[in-house]
Amino acid sequence: MANKPVMVQPNLPRFLRSGDSATIIASVMNSSDKQQKITTKVELFNPADGKTIAEYTQVLESVEGLAGPSPACWP
Repeated sequence: MANKPVMVQPNLPRFLRSGDSATIIASVMNSSDKQQKITTKVELFNPADGKTIAEYTQVLESVEGLAGPSPACWP
């Protein structure tokens, strides 16, 4: 099992169809012993040409070290 100071575990929908909307959720885990400011980013792209369709960024200001996962959500 991998163990890095900061890890992200996404919780993605299994299926999406054209016209669907979804909220992307992830758990951000800080296994260091210090509080961290962590910037998360989700990028959606067109698989046919690789161009970015949408990009969402969220800053988690104070992710406590060793305190368990902090949620991150993108529309």
